[in-house]
Amino acid sequence: MHFEFVAHFTVALHIKNIEGFRKMKKIKYWVLAILLAPFSVQAVTVDVWMDPQNSGPYIIGDNFSVDIWASWDVGLVGGAVKLEFDNSIINAVSSTMNIPASLVTNNGVIGAGVVDSIGFLTYLGSFAPGTYNVATVVFEAVGGGVSPLTVSDAAVPVYAWEADLGNFQFQVFVPTFTTPGSNPVGSATVVPLPAAAWFMMSGLGFLAFRRKRPA
Repeated sequence: MHFEFVAHFTVALHIKNIEGFRKMKKIKYWVLAILLAPFSVQAVTVDVWMDPQNSGPYIIGDNFSVDIWASWDVGLVGGAVKLEFDNSIINAVSSTMNIPASLVTNNGVIGAGVVDSIGFLTYLGSFAPGTYNVATVVFEAVGGGVSPLTVSDAAVPVYAWEADLGNFQFQVFVPTFTTPGSNPVGSATVVPLPAAAWFMMSGLGFLAFRRKRPA
């Protein structure tokens, strides 16, 4: 009787352990699915462009602004761009993020020839698919020539591009901005004061000087 009880108990315990193992296995698969959710494969399209795309001509000393626009086809949790330019021709004066201020945003960091880390982030829902005025950058014309304007991925970990795929699944991705709807390259043209204007101003100055001379 003692041995039979031990045998039955051992078999029951073994069966219970198997059931527990199966449950743990299901839990492990569930946890693994959550951990692997960010790597779900799905095409995410982000188009980006500027308004105006090509602007000018401006005269040295002029201020002008460029809006960065973007559209996406899935809900987004966050993203970031940078805008590069030729700082011998134009300089960034200010940068303003236009995504709603109730979320975590960054106006960008102005450097030599770049406004970096223009980013937004939220985990209180997501930005629905659509078209957004992401940011406005104000420039000053400082030299003659044509400055390229190029928008690209800022690659900022805090504001990584991340899509909300639903069912608590998220996908981190790197946008290429090369889709047919994208136009991430623009320009700004700055011209010095026309030579005719300088000649006219010089002539007026000469006349004024002659008028001041005593008769």
